[in-house]
Amino acid sequence: MKDIISFHVGNAGQQIGDSTWQLFCIEHGIQPDATRVYERPYQGEQDFFHSFFTEHPDQTYSPKAVFVDSEPSSSLQVSEGELSKVYSLQSFVLRETDTRRHSLEPEEAASGGLVERAIEAVRLEAEASDGVGGFIGTSSLCGFTGSKLNSELLQQLSDEYPGITKMQVSLYPCNIAENVTECYNCVLNCESLIEDVDLNFVMDNKAAFGICKEYLKLETPNLTNINRVIAQAMASITCTMRFDSCMNQNLDEMLQNLVPVKGLNFILTANASYVPSTKVRESPSTEEVTRDLFDSSACLSSCEPINGRYISLNVSYRGMHIPKFVSIALYEHRPRINYVPWEVCGMKCGICYNSPKVYEGKEMALVSKGGVKLANNTAVCSVFEPIEEKFDQLYSRRAFVKSYNELGYEADDFEASRDKWSDLIYRYQTASQATQYDLDD
Repeated sequence: MKDIISFHVGNAGQQIGDSTWQLFCIEHGIQPDATRVYERPYQGEQDFFHSFFTEHPDQTYSPKAVFVDSEPSSSLQVSEGELSKVYSLQSFVLRETDTRRHSLEPEEAASGGLVERAIEAVRLEAEASDGVGGFIGTSSLCGFTGSKLNSELLQQLSDEYPGITKMQVSLYPCNIAENVTECYNCVLNCESLIEDVDLNFVMDNKAAFGICKEYLKLETPNLTNINRVIAQAMASITCTMRFDSCMNQNLDEMLQNLVPVKGLNFILTANASYVPSTKVRESPSTEEVTRDLFDSSACLSSCEPINGRYISLNVSYRGMHIPKFVSIALYEHRPRINYVPWEVCGMKCGICYNSPKVYEGKEMALVSKGGVKLANNTAVCSVFEPIEEKFDQLYSRRAFVKSYNELGYEADDFEASRDKWSDLIYRYQTASQATQYDLDD
């Protein structure tokens, strides 16, 4: 398998990336000193492992990842954290100016060469690999850095690495927004998500916050808890690429299974391995895992998949599931799965026999079985429509437009971005009744 290069942009993107790599290290036996202790290798796992980690001559390992931010403090927090000896210093691309609190100041708006340096860091990772199999990015579309800088980086990656599959995990604005201009940041930079990204995984803090409260029984979840919930989903999404599996062994296969039509590439994720550390219980059954996967409260997006129609559906189980029980559990949930009339992908199911892992001594209990549901579902409009509404409310009053004008955005940019966002919503709304021919046209 070819190498997967990850990039984590902005404060939120870096924090999610750091939590994800911590979990990857636990699953692959990477110690805090960057050495590896792995007692039971799985068939084919060794090659898959090297697709995400670089092995050095002294038998230490580092992630194939690039961290990018205009704020030094967040990068330092990651580089000096639990994996300080695992990360390579060359993986961090930052500048000295802090733009977190004054992200709309003109003198701080310029990328300051960050995109060029980030591309150079990606290029170094690519040159050291046996071949690039894809890119995986994390960012938040709520802030200026995570949206604008990430957008420019995606455009550069598309130009330099055409034809290579790109997967993006993004946090979208929700109704617990801290920044009133989040809708501007998201919509103004949506073009790169639509044009330059092949697989867009839609998540938001509100949904992750709900999982922390309902599943993990945390009274006051913090950002660390939320990042770990998202990281658990990231681990489940990529487990088929990192361990022996019969489905979604690479990003190209995942793209083929989930996106039958170009432009309808926004994916909803539900994960089933969230058990509070305070709860002592037996391993969940296959039926319990399946029930959680089709429960709207386990979805990492603020929407109800049951109210939409499935364009495609992938269900990947983790742990020692018995295929017969998987078939029975999925058959019992078929009445809740409503496909678009023209569906061509249907449901695909697989088992990765490597059990999920958790952060030792933290908020989650270790379970021997889990799973993840990846759904291309028209219910994703429920995430997009409130963003469009808030954008219209602000722009109708031309609120904050002058600040964005100083950053280089013109009136045409607002109008064009708004049209693209509306077209995205329209395509998903009409997909439930359209024919394949209609969508292609």
